[in-house]
Amino acid sequence: MMSWNTSTDCCKWDGVICDNSTGDVIKLDLWCGMLQGTIHPLSSLFNLTHLTHLYLSGNKLNGTLPSWLFTSPSLQYLNLRGNMFSGNVPFESFTSPSLTYLSLSNNQLGGQIDVQTFPQLTNLTRLYLSDNNFSGELELDSLLSTLTNLEWLILSYSGFSVTTKNANHYVNPGVRYLGLASCKLKVFPNSFRAMKQLQYLDISNNEIHGQIPHWAGEIGGTYGLGYLYLQSNFIEGPFPPSICNMSSLYYLDMSNNSFGGLIPQCFGNISSSLRMIDMGNNSFQGTIPNVYWDCGSLEGLILKGNQLEGELPSSLSKCQWLKVVDFGNNHLNGTFPGWLGALPNLQALVLKSNNFHGHIQPSSTVDSPFPSLRVLDLSRNGFEGNNNLNGTLPSWLFSSPSLEVLFLDNNMFSGNVPFDSFALPSLKYLVLSNNQLGGQIDLQTFPQLTNLTILDLSYNNFSGELELDTLLSTLTNLRYLDLSYNGFSLGGQIDLQTFPQLTNLTILDLSYNNFSGELELDTLLSTLTNLRYLDLSYNGFSVTTKNANHYVNPGVRYLGLASCKLKVFPNSFRAMKQLRYLDLSSNEIHGQIPHWAGEIGIRGTYGLRYVNLSHNFITGLPQFQWYRLEELYLQSNLIEGPFPPSICNMSYLVSLDMSNNSFGGLIPQCFGNISSSCRMIDMGNNSFQGTIPNVYGDCGSLEGLVLNGNQLRGEVPISLSKCQSLKVVDFGKNHLNGTFPGWLGDLPNLQALVLKSNNFHGHIQPSATVDSPFPSLLVLDLSHNGFEGQLPAKYFQNFNSMKNVVKNNTTPKYLSIGTEYYSFAVAVKGVDLHELSHEPQLERDEESGFTWEVVMLGYGCGTLVGLVMGYLMLSTRRVKWFNAIADAAESLVLKKRKRRHIMMQVEFRVGLSDEGGKPFGYWGRSGTGEH
Repeated sequence: MMSWNTSTDCCKWDGVICDNSTGDVIKLDLWCGMLQGTIHPLSSLFNLTHLTHLYLSGNKLNGTLPSWLFTSPSLQYLNLRGNMFSGNVPFESFTSPSLTYLSLSNNQLGGQIDVQTFPQLTNLTRLYLSDNNFSGELELDSLLSTLTNLEWLILSYSGFSVTTKNANHYVNPGVRYLGLASCKLKVFPNSFRAMKQLQYLDISNNEIHGQIPHWAGEIGGTYGLGYLYLQSNFIEGPFPPSICNMSSLYYLDMSNNSFGGLIPQCFGNISSSLRMIDMGNNSFQGTIPNVYWDCGSLEGLILKGNQLEGELPSSLSKCQWLKVVDFGNNHLNGTFPGWLGALPNLQALVLKSNNFHGHIQPSSTVDSPFPSLRVLDLSRNGFEGNNNLNGTLPSWLFSSPSLEVLFLDNNMFSGNVPFDSFALPSLKYLVLSNNQLGGQIDLQTFPQLTNLTILDLSYNNFSGELELDTLLSTLTNLRYLDLSYNGFSLGGQIDLQTFPQLTNLTILDLSYNNFSGELELDTLLSTLTNLRYLDLSYNGFSVTTKNANHYVNPGVRYLGLASCKLKVFPNSFRAMKQLRYLDLSSNEIHGQIPHWAGEIGIRGTYGLRYVNLSHNFITGLPQFQWYRLEELYLQSNLIEGPFPPSICNMSYLVSLDMSNNSFGGLIPQCFGNISSSCRMIDMGNNSFQGTIPNVYGDCGSLEGLVLNGNQLRGEVPISLSKCQSLKVVDFGKNHLNGTFPGWLGDLPNLQALVLKSNNFHGHIQPSATVDSPFPSLLVLDLSHNGFEGQLPAKYFQNFNSMKNVVKNNTTPKYLSIGTEYYSFAVAVKGVDLHELSHEPQLERDEESGFTWEVVMLGYGCGTLVGLVMGYLMLSTRRVKWFNAIADAAESLVLKKRKRRHIMMQVEFRVGLSDEGGKPFGYWGRSGTGEH
C-alpha cells in the first residue's frame, strides 16, 4: 500500500486493525486498495497468526491461491471477491475451523468440488462462489447437509452443474439466501420445501421443466419468501396459485418461460406487497386483472410478450409509485390510457406492438402529464394524430423535461412534426419511422437537441431541401441517423472539408431520397472515423473515389452504394476486413474486379455475408475467400469464363444469382455440394454446356433452381428428387433430352416447372409411386418439345393449387424464395391478361365439372423468364393443349426487392434498484431498420 509508512506503527496504517490489548494484527481491510500481482506462498501475511478478517476484494490480484489462506486456525472472514485469481481451489485441504465467511466470487477460478471430501466447516454461514469457471457436478442436498450452519449459498454463474437427488427429505432448513442461477439445474428441488427461513431464491437461467410444485407457497414459512427469480427456464402450466399465498413477496420474476392460461384474480392481491413483477415473454392469455386494495409499493409491472387482450385496467391508477409499465408485444386494444399520465413517478411506459388505436390524449385532469417520464414506446400500433392538430403529433409529447427515449414508429401519424416547439433537453432517442409524416425541416428553428444520439425519420413523406452538414453540426452527439425513404433534396453542396467531425456517428442511412451532387467516398469515410454502417443507395448522389492506395475507416461493416454512379471498384475497400454487407449494384463499374477483393471481410467475426455486384459492366472476378458468404448476386454483367470454383467453397451460401452473363463451360461437380445450403440458385441466360450435375448430400433447403437459357444437354438428374423444398425448377431453353421427368411430381412444394424449348420426347407419364402428383403446382410449361400423346387426366384431377388460385384469387400471386418477391404479368397474343376487363369464356368439362382458367404466378429469383400455361377442359372429353399457348409472348418478370432487415440493437436501462434488492428496469428494444 502506497500510504503505508514503514517507520510508523503498523496498527496506524490504513486498513490495518490491531487488538487493543495484545497489539496483534487481527483485521486487514484492503478493499479496492489498487493491489495487483500475486500472493506469494511465503508472503508475510502467513505470519499474521492472529488474523481473523482478510478483505482483499475489488483489486487486481491474480495467480493461484496459496494454500495457507485456508489453513489459518484463527481466520473467520475471507473475502477475495472481484479479483483475477485462477487455478483450482484446494477445497479438500480446508482446515480453518473458525471460518464463517468465504467469498471467492467474480474471479477466474476453476476445478471441481468433491462433496464426499468436502471439509466439515461447521461454522461456515456464508459461501459465495459465483461468477467463476468451476466445472463438474455438485449435488446440492449433500453440500447443504455437510455445511449444517450455512445460511447464504451463492453459486450463480459459477460453472458448476448443480444436481439434486430430490429425495423427500429436509436438509439444512436454516438457509436464508440461495443463488443457483445458470447452474444447469433441471428440477425444482424438494429440499426447498423445508426452508422456512428462506428469503431469497434465484433459480433463473436453468433447465427446469414442468410446473411449479403446489407446496412452493410454503417456502419461507411465517416471514415468507421476499425475492423469487424463476426467469429463463422451461417452466410451464398456469400461473402458480401457490405464489398468490406469498404475502411477503417483494420481487417476482417469472419471465421467459412457458407459463400460460389466464392470469388469476388473486394476482391483484399480491401486488400489495410486491415492488416488482415481471411475467414477460410467456403465453398468458385473457385480460389483465384489476389491482385490488393497496398497490402503493409497486414500482415495476412487466407483462410484455404474452397474448393478453382487452384494455388496460384503470385500477392501475392507484399504483402511485409505478416507475416501469411494459405491456409491449401483446394483443391489447382500446385507446391510449391517458390516465397513466397522472402517475407522478412513472419513468418508462412501453405499449409497443399492440392493437391500440385513435388519438393520443392525456388526462384532462392533469396539467403536466407524465412529469417523470424518461422512456415512451408506442411503436407498432394504430395510433394517429390529434384531431385538433390536423393529424399531427400531439404537442404535449414534446414538452417533457425528463424524456430521453421516444419511439412512435410504425403508426399512422401524419402531418408536420413541430420540431420548432421541441422542449426536450434530455432527449437521446427519437424514432418516428414508418408513419405518414411530412413537410420540411427548417434548420433555423430546429431545436438544439445536444443529447440526441439516435434520430430515425425513415419511411415517411418528408421533403424539401435539407442542409445535411448543418443538421449534423447541430446534433454533435449523434450516433445513428436514418433519413432513408423520404423525399429530401440537398440544400447546397456538401463540403467534406468542413463536414462536421462526428466522431460518435456509427450509422448513417441516406438511401432512397432526392439528393444531388458529388460525394467523395474516401473523404467521407475518413471524416466519420467511427462509422460502421453507411447506405447511400438510390439517393441521387454521384459517389466518386480518388482511389488512392490508402486505407480509410477499416472498421466499416455495412456499405450500401447501389445506384450511385460509381465507376470503379474503390481501393479503400481493401482494408475493410470487418465488412459484412456490400451492395454495389446498378452502378457503372467496368472491367475486372481487383484480385484483392476476394479478401474483403475475411477477418471479421462473422465474415462477409452479402455481396451484390449486379447490373454493372464487370467482365471478370477474383478468387473469392468469402467462405461465410450467404448471398452473392452477380447477375446482369459481362462476366466471361467458367463457373468460379471458389464459389464451391462457400458452404453457407443461401442465394446465388449469376444470370444474364457470359459464363460458359461445364458446370463443375462441386455444384452439387453448394445445393446443401442454398435456397435459390439462378444461373440462367449464360452459355453453360454439358450436363446438369447430380445433387449430393442433403438439398432440403433448396427452393429454386434456374438454369434456363444455356446449352445444357442430357437428362434431368433424378437426384433432384431429394430436394423436397423445391418450389421453382426452370430448365427452359436448353438442349435437354429424355422423357418427361415424372418423378418431379413427388415434390410436395413444387409450384413452377418450366421445361420449354428443349428436346424432350415421348409420352408424359406421372410417377407410379404418387397418387396425387404435383399437389402445389401453379405453373407448368412444356412447350416447344417433342412430347406426344395425351396429357394424363391424373394431372388435371390433382392440380388443386391451380384450381384454388382461380377460385380464391384473380390477381397475380407472389412467390417468395429466400429474400426476394416476384410477380408475372402474362401476355397471350400480345394482350396483358391481368389487364383484361372481362372474364375469359371457358367451356366446362362434362365429366370433371371443373372450369380451368389461365393461372398466373410470380416465381423465381433474379431475372427469370418463363411461359405461363393455361389449360382448358374441352367438351370433347379429352384433355388438349390450349392452342393459344403456341403464340404466347414471353412472360415479363417484375422483380420486387424485399426490404432487407438489419437488426440494430438499442440498449438502455432505467435503473430502479433498491438497497438489498436486484435492480430492474426497461431494457432497450431491438428495432429493425428496413432497407
